[in-house]
Amino acid sequence: MTDPFDQLATPVEPQVPRPSFARSLRTRLVEALDLDPLTTTPTIELPRRKSMTAGPQLQRGPRAGQQYVDGIWAVMSYRDPDAGIRFVRDVLGFDELVLVRGPDGRIVHSEYRWPEGGIVQVASWVEGNEFIRRPGDQGLYVVTSDPQAVWERCRAAGVEVIRPPEEPHYDPGGMGFSIRDPEGNVWSFGTYAGGATD
Repeated sequence: MTDPFDQLATPVEPQVPRPSFARSLRTRLVEALDLDPLTTTPTIELPRRKSMTAGPQLQRGPRAGQQYVDGIWAVMSYRDPDAGIRFVRDVLGFDELVLVRGPDGRIVHSEYRWPEGGIVQVASWVEGNEFIRRPGDQGLYVVTSDPQAVWERCRAAGVEVIRPPEEPHYDPGGMGFSIRDPEGNVWSFGTYAGGATD
C-alpha cells in the first residue's frame, strides 16, 4: 500500500475545476454571503482596519474563481483610473478579475487578465509612489494570437497609433502594432512570443 504522505511530495499539475463544481461553489458562496445572485460583480465588505473609517470593498470580475498562473504582472497607472479600467477592459479586451477600492474610492488593488495569459494591474497615480510610474512613462508588450481583433477594437475607439499593423522582421508571417492610451501609456500587441529568429 502506498503511504498517503508520498502523494503530498508528488508534483501535481493544477486543474481547472469542472464547470458544474465552479457553478455550485459560486451558488453556495452567493447564498452564504447573502449576495444578489444576478450581480456579475458582487461587492463584499472586508473587515475594518483600525486606521480606516470604512472598510475597502472587494469587487470580483465575471471570471472570479478561475485558476490561473501568470509569472509576471505589469502595473499601469492612470490619473483617471476608472477611464483606464474602461480602456483596458472594453477597448483592449482584458478580463476583470479583482477590483479593490479604499473608503475614499481610490483603487487599492486590481487584476485584469489577458485571455491568452498575463496580468495587468490598473493603479491610481499618486505623486511620490515609488512602485508605479507616472502615466505616459509606461510601456507594455502583449502577446496575442489574434492581433487583428485587438487592432480593430483600437481603431474603432480612435486611439493614437504609434506603429500601424506590420509584419515585423523578427517575426516572419506575424503581425504587430503599437498604440498610445488616453493617458500616454504605450501598448504594443503582436504574435511574437519570443525566442531566437533566423
